[in-house]
Amino acid sequence: EPTVLDRQMAYWLRHFGFPFLVTATKADKVPRGRWEKHRKIVASALELERDAVLLFSAVRGEGKRELFSAITDAVSREGIGFDEA
Repeated sequence: EPTVLDRQMAYWLRHFGFPFLVTATKADKVPRGRWEKHRKIVASALELERDAVLLFSAVRGEGKRELFSAITDAVSREGIGFDEA
């Protein structure tokens, strides 16, 4: 479940109108059959839609593609460009 600091950050981001996606790490510690239950717990605690919570495991690489896609979509939506060095 999200910590008090997680809740405060979500409130702050929402208050100032910043779009955000919650990345719940360590998904490998939770059996796959319980992923939806945990996603709903996090979303509910942070007052978000279920789709605003992404499950991620650095160990297994699960959620990597979805996270990368969400970041690139957000960057292109906001018109942010990257200068090549």
